Amino acid sequence: MRPSRGELYCWGTVAALSLAGLGLATYLAVVYLSRHAPACGATSGCREVTTSEYARLLEVPVTTIGVSAYAMLLLGSLAILGLGTSPLR
Repeated sequence: MRPSRGELYCWGTVAALSLAGLGLATYLAVVYLSRHAPACGATSGCREVTTSEYARLLEVPVTTIGVSAYAMLLLGSLAILGLGTSPLR
């Protein structure tokens, strides 16, 4: 069954937001893995957050988990848009 116009807008929004999330997560993963300071204010505390003990989950950088999750979400929403079928019905 073809998705309605509202569902297409919804999945398009999901795709756009997941692309933005993928971009941010990729940037943070590169910053984390290269050990550089993130580009936020000097007094913002970004460096402390990205290098804290909570930046890893079971010895895996949280940023790489974010990249994987956003990539899967983006691919899934693009597949739904491209196939023209709605998983909600």
